Amino acid sequence: MSIRKLIVTSVLLVVFATSANAQFSAIGVRAGLGFATISDDLFMNSTLGYNIGGYANYSFSIGALPEMELQSGLFLARRGAKMVKTDLIKEIEDICQPWYLQIPLKISYTYRLPISDEHFVSVSVGPAANIGLFGKGYKTVISPEYVGIRGEENNSQSEYEMFDKWNRFDVSILIGFGYRFRDYTFDFIIDSGLLVPHSEMDALVSDRNSFTGTQKSFIFSLGYYFSLK
Repeated sequence: MSIRKLIVTSVLLVVFATSANAQFSAIGVRAGLGFATISDDLFMNSTLGYNIGGYANYSFSIGALPEMELQSGLFLARRGAKMVKTDLIKEIEDICQPWYLQIPLKISYTYRLPISDEHFVSVSVGPAANIGLFGKGYKTVISPEYVGIRGEENNSQSEYEMFDKWNRFDVSILIGFGYRFRDYTFDFIIDSGLLVPHSEMDALVSDRNSFTGTQKSFIFSLGYYFSLK
C-alpha cells in the first residue's frame, strides 16, 4: 500500500469515527521492550527495541458493526539493528540505535471473554508516523592477528549521530494483540516500517543504492488502562 493511500485511509477512519457516535472512552500508558532489526538485507541481526508512551481511545460504531475503538497517542520508540560483516582481514560490527517519536492511528476491537467480566482480548491495526529525534551508531572494526596482513593495532571504535546518515522520517504499519485483566494490559506489537532508512548501507554493494531493507520491531508491553465510560 502506498503512503498516499495510508494517509487517505487514516483520514477517512477519523471522519467515520467522528461522525458515527464517537466518544472519548479510555486513556492508557504502556511500556515495553523486545527486539528490532532491518529486513531484506544480509548481515543484519537484531538489537534491543523499546517503546513507551500514552494513548487515548475513542469508541464508535458504524451501522451493524460492533463497537470499535480508534486509538492514537505519543510514544518514544527505539528501533535499529546490528550489522556484523566478516572477511579475511577484518570484522565490522555496526550497531544502530535510533529513537523516534511515534504517532499511531489504529483501529482496535476488544472482546470480553465469557469466563469473566474482567478478562478481555483485543486486536488492532493501523499506520504510524515515526519522526527521528536522536540516537547513536557504534562501529567497531576488529583486525585478526594474521602474519603480513593486519593486527590488533589496527582495531578501531567510533560512534556517530544516527540521523546524520539515516532518514529522519518513516511510516510503519502496527499490528497489535492484547490481553487485559481488569485495568492491566499485556500487548504484543509488530511494528513494520515502510521506508528505507538509509539507501546506501547495503552490506554487499557499496557503489550503488541497492539497499531495500526496512525497519521492523517486535515489542512486548505492560500497561495500565483508565476506562472513562
